[in-house]
Amino acid sequence: MNRTAKMIRHVFPRVWPVVLVLTLGLGLGLSLGSAGCGMSDEPSTVSVDRANPEAVIRAYFDAWERGDWEGQAAFMDEMYAGMVPEPLESIRVLSIEPLGDPSTTRRVYAVSFDIQVKGQPVSMVSGHYDWTYELTWDDQQGSWLITNYGAG
Repeated sequence: MNRTAKMIRHVFPRVWPVVLVLTLGLGLGLSLGSAGCGMSDEPSTVSVDRANPEAVIRAYFDAWERGDWEGQAAFMDEMYAGMVPEPLESIRVLSIEPLGDPSTTRRVYAVSFDIQVKGQPVSMVSGHYDWTYELTWDDQQGSWLITNYGAG
């Protein structure tokens, strides 16, 4: 099965900006595509402090901007694998703010960002978004993972 077929296997009922591939490349050194909003077969290694939830969110948005669906999937719970991609011309994160009382296993952040969709939109249109991202600590992987997201 080719890369595109893997990415388009399943769209979750909740609107989501990204297609993620079925294979999660989890670990401290992630194989990520090169810069630009298209997919690339030229990997580069990016190191992320996976014990820092804000660093995980920033790395997730960086991968999205590069069009690196595998890299982006590495920062999410595996239940989000196989979603349809939302290719972008650009994305700009305006703010990442913690919400509520942090715990050792769960963190919630308000993320404000602007996107410019590339081509035919999948589930999002170009514009401004204020979403929340919930991260859960995964002991097995030694990492924070995005386990919920959405408007509001």
